[in-house]
Amino acid sequence: MACSFLLVTLWISVSSGNAYAYGKGCGIYLKFDKYVFVTEKVIPIGVEDLCQIYTGKTIAVTVSSADTEIDPATGWPTATSENTYLDRKVIVKDRITQVDFEVPQSTQEYRFLITLRDDRNEITDQAIVFTKDGADVITVSDITVPATVMAGSEFKITARITDGLGNPVASVVSATAALQRPVCDPQSWLSSIVDVNLVRTAGSAGDESIIYQGLVALSPDFPSGMYDVVITTHSSPYEGYRYPNPITYQTRVENGGPPVTTLFYNIREPNGSIFSKANNDVRYILGDDIIVEGQALTDDCLPLVGVRIVGDFYGYPTPLIRSSAITDEQGNFTVHFQTYPLLQTNTQYFITLKAEYSNNTYTWNDDYVFLDDVKKFPFEANGITSRAEVMANQEGKVVSLTLDKDLKKMTVTVESQRNDQAQYSIAIPSELLSGDVIIQKDGGEPLTLIGSQYFADQYGPEMDPANGDIRHSYSLSAYKGDGFMMVGYVNLAGGRTTIDITGTSVIPEFGTISLLVTAVAISAALAAAKHFARTTRL
Repeated sequence: MACSFLLVTLWISVSSGNAYAYGKGCGIYLKFDKYVFVTEKVIPIGVEDLCQIYTGKTIAVTVSSADTEIDPATGWPTATSENTYLDRKVIVKDRITQVDFEVPQSTQEYRFLITLRDDRNEITDQAIVFTKDGADVITVSDITVPATVMAGSEFKITARITDGLGNPVASVVSATAALQRPVCDPQSWLSSIVDVNLVRTAGSAGDESIIYQGLVALSPDFPSGMYDVVITTHSSPYEGYRYPNPITYQTRVENGGPPVTTLFYNIREPNGSIFSKANNDVRYILGDDIIVEGQALTDDCLPLVGVRIVGDFYGYPTPLIRSSAITDEQGNFTVHFQTYPLLQTNTQYFITLKAEYSNNTYTWNDDYVFLDDVKKFPFEANGITSRAEVMANQEGKVVSLTLDKDLKKMTVTVESQRNDQAQYSIAIPSELLSGDVIIQKDGGEPLTLIGSQYFADQYGPEMDPANGDIRHSYSLSAYKGDGFMMVGYVNLAGGRTTIDITGTSVIPEFGTISLLVTAVAISAALAAAKHFARTTRL
């Protein structure tokens, strides 16, 4: 697994100008098709009444300087008469009410804060509009962070934050800095370890400053290693500003706790394919060798060499199987879990991985798997053994499976209780039974499977009016794969069911076929059976 460095990423939280943006319920909101008005002398301000609950009510639209300070008590900008350009009350008459704002020609202002208040004088929405190109872009540059800091100490983060014209951004925009673990895997989620607010420093001669700073205090046991410094600017709930270009920076922490370890891993299915961890839809057969493959890295994205990785297979709260492996020169490892017959089938189990590193143990869990039961029925001819296998869920019971070589017929008998959703997948290698196949349920209407054709037969559900129980309800389906045939059966009515599968060729005719070919067919059939069990439900 290759490591890719993502150093400092700049994120900005902005909302859409569309009043139908996610999270907006019934109410009144500002609506703009754009936020930059360079040549316009009049800026149309749209007021949208979602659900028309404000029709006939009075609302107030205020336009003021966007550099107004934020009121720490309410979190909203304060406005004074000196920087108020429009203060108008209008009656909402329909869905969209428009208020025209004439841009003052005598001011150097090029960004304006639009505030919308309802009839109770409560702010319902705010946005910033601009009259110069580039003014709506926030840029962050000149980050200053010590290259190395000591655990247990304090250090300062400073950054230059301006608009796209190089001028101070409006004070309604705030910023935070966070220390985060580097991203060794592009798909990993960045988790913040330390957050600090960045405060605008005082400008000289009353001018606004473009320098923001914050103080970070580290605990004495703060883990050593390399960290990303991520600066995030916030304009919410104000619309208008746009994302900046990403920037990068890192710092190293020394003399603290042991470096944080990262494990990336996948779980390999018995048929050899890989699915990513936390894929909760994959089932295993009791007796499968579950293989976990991965890589262990420090938070510098360097491989952990010679580290013991301990894996526990849990039926919470008890670890049922424990396995371990030692990482190689690239930090790679493979942990095997051999499931055994005493485990319960149709049950969820958890896998937990631990890296024993620097006298500490780091744990990753929350990945789980399911185990199904499989009954194996061997048949012999000419000294060679082949087998058919039936997978049943917890509600289903396999009574028997027989093969009549003269009639070229396989008979499967299953049983379940009423109202249980019993599910069965029958995997039959082509060496056992092949050709055009006829399938009958309880001696009923024959269903023919020709070539690789797929068919499904379904009945029900039918309720018993006397007690409300399900009397007849089932799904019977079948198809042919490469070297095997699959029959799926779901039964809700309960009771004993007999399924006859009759082909045109049978086991004595495959005498020279090797066991290896049979094993490959069964492996493919079982892989399909896991999928088939999920797709043959009513």
